[in-house]
Amino acid sequence: MGWHWGDLTSESGGQIFGGGTGYPASHVFNAEGTQHVFHTVGPNVIELWWRGGDTPQTGNLSRGGAPLAAGDLASHVFDAEGTQHVFYRTSDGRGTAAGHIAELWWRGSEIPHPRSLTSQSGEPSNAVSSPASHVFEAEGTQHVFYRTFEGHIIELWWTGGTDGTPQARSLTQQAGALLAAGDPASHVFHAEATQHVFHRTGSGHIVELWWRNSGEAPQARDLTELSGGALLAAGDPVSHVFNAEGTQHVFYTADNGHIVELWWTGGTNGTPHFEDLTERSGRPPVPAGRLTSHVFDAEGTQHVFFRTASFSPQLPDPAIVELWWKGGGAPQFENVNERSGSDAPLGQAGPGAPPPEGDPISHVFAGEGTQHVFFASSGGGAVDPDDILELWFKG
Repeated sequence: MGWHWGDLTSESGGQIFGGGTGYPASHVFNAEGTQHVFHTVGPNVIELWWRGGDTPQTGNLSRGGAPLAAGDLASHVFDAEGTQHVFYRTSDGRGTAAGHIAELWWRGSEIPHPRSLTSQSGEPSNAVSSPASHVFEAEGTQHVFYRTFEGHIIELWWTGGTDGTPQARSLTQQAGALLAAGDPASHVFHAEATQHVFHRTGSGHIVELWWRNSGEAPQARDLTELSGGALLAAGDPVSHVFNAEGTQHVFYTADNGHIVELWWTGGTNGTPHFEDLTERSGRPPVPAGRLTSHVFDAEGTQHVFFRTASFSPQLPDPAIVELWWKGGGAPQFENVNERSGSDAPLGQAGPGAPPPEGDPISHVFAGEGTQHVFFASSGGGAVDPDDILELWFKG
């Protein structure tokens, strides 16, 4: 069926909240068969959600007196308790100082419950990056990571769901790792029950921090050094696990604008290999912002998406670009905005999605065998600037 697009903001009637700003977050809530996208409008956190082909609904998650948001969001689902969670760095206001990590959580149709994980953990209000998060099912724990002004990666973690008291530690200090210069990324490698956080250093190296359980000190690896020649990083990493091959993958934009992949087989002892995906795919346009990635298990493919300022002389507008590949095959690249018009069902072909203003986020909805990419629009036609657009694919 190919790529399609829609304007989630307009379809939801969400103009009351204005347009979307910042880098969105998204997740799938499998228990209810719903998809969720989160973005900020000023200091407020806005949710867009829908089930199947239903009309999207929207709401202001900050309406219950939540701390004011600054920066980008992270989110996940805690399946063990059927709850959804959004995390962000705070600005001054509503009784919370800047630099806290706040959580909004809810079950079903509840009004979200806010709390400051920073205050409850006893950490100082020193967050300067946007957070990353994941759930470690093996221990029933939730984890949030962020960078401090000094360059430490801090972990906030707690057992259970909504009433667990968060604990804090500096992964950087415990591992004796190089200091971070950007936002972290994280994932869980279920095959070995290990947790992993990745960050960029000031010298452009990609560092991995990994550990098994929360009572264990993390260990650090310099993936750039171990790879024996990977290009230095200029952008922050993103990561995913490819379960079908038992491999872990980290992607970043290099200092020459190319997209680099670091990958290794197994867990903590695998030697990272590097690939210049830009060269291997035939030199697509360079990224203009942050990357996002996912695995599409239904077809055994891996995908990286990014925003570019101009796709080509023939298609000079900004666009969302996809790199995708299967197994060890060479990656291919596509202008997904353009494809979303040309791949429309017979008799419904039309113009592709409007150009992006913001960077994309993506996820897979396994229940329907679909892939989804979300971003803030630059406007055009009937689409308002900063509306949250969806690109979705069904093979």
